Amino acid sequence: MTGVPDISTDWYRDVVEFADGTPQPIHWFATHFTEGALVLLGILLVLAALTRLVGGGVRDRALALAAPVAVVMAYGASEGLKSLVAEDRPCRSRPTW
Repeated sequence: MTGVPDISTDWYRDVVEFADGTPQPIHWFATHFTEGALVLLGILLVLAALTRLVGGGVRDRALALAAPVAVVMAYGASEGLKSLVAEDRPCRSRPTW
């Protein structure tokens, strides 16, 4: 890697090698937990927004809807770009060093 301090590269490699050596059930859990955590956070955000929608004025309602809409749009854009760019992320590819 160019432009990255050696200490960052070493730490990155240590983390990737550790993760690569973990058992398959841990890989499965980590993959599903990250997706599930995003869904859970989205649900909590919507629930928090609903409390503002019920008892607030027009400004409160607009703010309550802005955050969930922005999160859904960002997640959708991220997933869309991932499907268009069929490139393995460095953290998902096997180390070759």
